[in-house]
Order: sequence, then C-alpha cells, then structure tokens
Amino acid sequence: GIHMYAVQGPRAKELVNQLVNDPIDELKFFSFAQNQIDDLPVMINRAGFTGEKIGYEIYVAADKADELEEKLHKAGDPMNAREVTEFQVMAWTLPTEAGFYYMRDLRHTNPFEVGLEKGIDWEKEFIGKEALLNIKENGPSREMVGFTVSEPDAYIQSRHLGGAGSAVLKGGEEVGRVVKFVYGFVKDTNIGYIMAKAGALREGDVVQIHGYDAVITDKNFL
Repeated sequence: GIHMYAVQGPRAKELVNQLVNDPIDELKFFSFAQNQIDDLPVMINRAGFTGEKIGYEIYVAADKADELEEKLHKAGDPMNAREVTEFQVMAWTLPTEAGFYYMRDLRHTNPFEVGLEKGIDWEKEFIGKEALLNIKENGPSREMVGFTVSEPDAYIQSRHLGGAGSAVLKGGEEVGRVVKFVYGFVKDTNIGYIMAKAGALREGDVVQIHGYDAVITDKNFL
C-alpha cells in the first residue's frame, strides 16, 4: 500500500527541499517526480486542495510511513509546521474554504452549473456532448453558489452527507438545496454551497435554511 502526506503553505517548497535529495524547484503543478529522502524512496506531486498557492504531496510505501512522518516533524517543527489529522478539516473544510469541490459535491450536475465549463475540450467527441452544447447555448438551469450562516450551532443537512440537502427559501419560495455545509476556520463561521435555480440568488441576498438566516456569497471563502 501507499501512504500520502501533504505539505501545504507558503514555506512548503522550503520544507520539502530540506528533505529530498533532488530539489523540486522545477516541478510543475500537477506533475509527479521520483525522489528520495535520504535512502527512502518517495514520489512527489505538486498539488493540494487546501487553497494554498504552494503545496506538495509526498507518497511513500505504507511500511515506511512512520519513518517519513518522523522526518517531516524533524524538518517542520523548527518552521512552526502543524500537523492536521482531523479528516473533516482535511477533506471538507480546507477545500471548501478555497472553493474546491469534492467529487460527491458534483453528483447529478454538469460543468456549467458548477463553473467548470472551461475544462471541456470541444474539439473531442464524448458522451453527452450534444446535451452540453445545448446548455452552452441556452445557459444552465441551476448554478452553485456559496453561503454563510453565523449561528454557531446551526444544524443544516448537506447533500454531500446523503439525502436531498436542506431546502433554501427566499421569500418563502424554495430556490435551491444545500450541497455542502461545514465550519470555515478562516472566516470563523459556517460556510457551504447551494445548488440554486439560475439567477435566483445574488451575493448579499439573505435566505432561510432550516430556520436559520444565511447570506449568499462567492464560493471562495479565503
């Protein structure tokens, strides 16, 4: 098996370069390179889903994971690096704050609804191309938007945990459903995504979700 450790933040390159035998300065985004940390074989990927501009993922054989972790702590402690082990923070909070999606956020959506249409290669043939061309011409019927809820103990059902997600009401009318709802440490408030009727919500609008007031925002909370 393989274990992965992510090194994220403005000094990520500095920390990783202290460890690896071959400098990673020329490693491009979403690129992989074989490397070694002393005599420990590793794979380095320049990537990350925390919203940091600089980040790397270090892959190592599972039976060498403890050895790598020890080396990371030894190099990172003097730099005031902090280990994050809570899954909800790693997988949900940090990516959501940066406006990133988890695959489960995208179920039953199309690229235009979630702002990913730039990733479509129209020069290629693919299943669903005709349907997407129609959406491109006429516009999507739904759109993903961000929101915040200031009530610290708010309970709101999000679709990414199963179910339909809490209804979003504007003037008493349902205009969308909650896709994701997590705590955002950067903003020190609850944040999330709503799949809404296209054009129904604008930034600054106040809506009601499960009895709580929510403010519509951009999807990037950093």
